[in-house]
Amino acid sequence: MGCSLCFSGAKAVIFVTGLCREDCYYCPISNARKGKDVFYVNEREVRSMVEMVAEVERSGASSASITGGDPLERLDRTLAVIETLKKNFGPSFHIHLYTNGLLARNEVLASLERAGLDEIRFHPTRRDTWKRIEMAKKLTGMSVGAEIPAIPNTEEDILSLAEFLDKIGADFLNLNELEISESNFPLLQLKGFTASIDGRAVRGSAETALKVMKMAKELGLRIPIHFCPSVFKDEIQTKNRFLMTMKSDLKVFEKPTKDGTVLFGIIEGYDEGVAGRYLEEGILFPCRNDKLCFHPDDLNLIIRLGIGRRIELVESHPTVERFVINSERIL
Repeated sequence: MGCSLCFSGAKAVIFVTGLCREDCYYCPISNARKGKDVFYVNEREVRSMVEMVAEVERSGASSASITGGDPLERLDRTLAVIETLKKNFGPSFHIHLYTNGLLARNEVLASLERAGLDEIRFHPTRRDTWKRIEMAKKLTGMSVGAEIPAIPNTEEDILSLAEFLDKIGADFLNLNELEISESNFPLLQLKGFTASIDGRAVRGSAETALKVMKMAKELGLRIPIHFCPSVFKDEIQTKNRFLMTMKSDLKVFEKPTKDGTVLFGIIEGYDEGVAGRYLEEGILFPCRNDKLCFHPDDLNLIIRLGIGRRIELVESHPTVERFVINSERIL
């Protein structure tokens, strides 16, 4: 369920906290979030449940992923997130949560289920936390499984986990291609890992995941095993989420692209009297600070009218702040 929603872009990513009791060398979380008690929805930092709901609604999401850090480090906040989402978006709003399992005691698992959590994904960094997965499966009605990075040359370790999950009747095992980020690459290099051709992931990670899947099949394991390549997150999941967001938050002066970005024009250094006329006619629009925006299809008209001393075409992500990724000065 959770994987299909991620693929469609219908899942909001709720980063509850950057706090975590583990210090995994391969953790891809940015330095701005790692180890810090911050709260984000997608790319937007939020400070209340009201702001969280507003951003989820703006994104057009019909489900959510709760992640960190370890969300269980801030259990009260995590429970409030789950309860608030279910209250505002209904019982069919699917929610899954990631945890290393260190704090997943029986009473914690029960409280998560009572709050409305649909699915829990364990990242067991220590073998003694495997029992937490078993308890979650025995004591709750949630979908229960594990999600781990496919570290090259750890096939036997991953297969042991798969056999355990199969034995307890877990619902899934997700293997992620070990992704490279600015924060984890130095440590990955120290461990002797190198980047794949596209630079997104560790070389050999995909091969390890596929080898484990083959071995599990040969052993007759029934546990569903899924492989998620890094390109999926970068080029499909995020793009589809942005495309979903644009359906509910496209400005009148913005032009959507097939890549999940928006295009618009910006004018600076304009005569307020002249600009006021075109504001009334709906050709120009107030946007950021003292700048005016226009639809890119009106570029030639804007140039002919000679409204501003500086004209730019901008491409941005459809975040609240409209994070700019490209800009071209026209005038």
